[in-house]
Amino acid sequence: MSWSQKSFDLTIIDRYYESALCYHYLRGELSKELCEIYSQLIKTDLSVFLDISPDKCIERLARRSTLSPYETKEYLEQAHYFYHTKFKSFWKIDASLSPDEISHQIYSKIIKAYFKGHL
Repeated sequence: MSWSQKSFDLTIIDRYYESALCYHYLRGELSKELCEIYSQLIKTDLSVFLDISPDKCIERLARRSTLSPYETKEYLEQAHYFYHTKFKSFWKIDASLSPDEISHQIYSKIIKAYFKGHL
């Protein structure tokens, strides 16, 4: 039995298939067949989207010495659009807040959902 087939009370990961779909979309490679493959993966009980404007991303990225090809304003605008239109069930958190405030909101959402029996 692989790890993906085992039962866990709670598993937290920082990315899942949605980010892979977004990268395929950004490269113009998102196909019906690819979406079908990803649709067969285990579904999450909770997905959190750290929502931040492309302009704020650019402002933060300016502090870095190197950027990936996906860290341009054009790509960030397309990714922002993709996440807002394709994944409406995500819990959105305002990522323009401080790291402590973001962490607190994520933690609060997970704890509330867990104790309400949603996770």
